[in-house]
Amino acid sequence: GRVLGLDDSKVRAAILDVAAAEITSWRDDPHTRGSYAYLPPEATPHDVDALAEPVGSRRQIRFCGEATSHSHLATAAGAYLSGVAEARRLMRAQGFLPVIDDDDDDDDERDDDERDGEKK
Repeated sequence: GRVLGLDDSKVRAAILDVAAAEITSWRDDPHTRGSYAYLPPEATPHDVDALAEPVGSRRQIRFCGEATSHSHLATAAGAYLSGVAEARRLMRAQGFLPVIDDDDDDDDERDDDERDGEKK
């Protein structure tokens, strides 16, 4: 099989390098109860960028989800597309994808350098 256009064996090898991951369930979380992102009227696109900003001493903790999507804020599509964009960014960082490839789309307005803190 293939994941993001890559052979499964390459993907499995990359996954083994992941120190930790967390998967949550909206439906089962008593604190969110199926909530979605909301930005108040005074919010700006910079607030969305701040939610997506990597953290950690090596910027190794990454975020995706509908709250980090400019073009599909608060939608399932935004959650999915931001996850795909972040996965592609990580695969590029590991050398599994070229820096720019044909499958890149303009859904996520932030480019990889910006997500890595090197704003242009």
